[in-house]
Amino acid sequence: MLLNGDVDFGKYRFFYNSKTYDNTNCCICLYSEDILLPLRVRTVKVGDKMEVKNLNGTKKVSDIFINEKVPKYERESYPLVVDSNDKIIWIPNLKKSKFAKDKSEKYDIIIKCEAR
Repeated sequence: MLLNGDVDFGKYRFFYNSKTYDNTNCCICLYSEDILLPLRVRTVKVGDKMEVKNLNGTKKVSDIFINEKVPKYERESYPLVVDSNDKIIWIPNLKKSKFAKDKSEKYDIIIKCEAR
């Protein structure tokens, strides 16, 4: 599902270019020149890996789900935000990728995710 406005995805609602920023895992700031637009929301695929912020290398999405205690029945339908190269940018409410920006860094996209 293309993420270019407010989007409902299962029990989650995404707010693209939200005006409010917070430093939790339910909000991510991105710089459009670091990623390949457009962004999409999809579910997990076998073998998915992500370059987690502040971690050298990659981590399997399945391991992130296990470490964060996401119930098995939710893992197949959990949303992932990816760029047009299918690179995982964010696992809402769980982990941000190396592409996430802090408030002091340059960014032009703010995405917020809330459970409905």
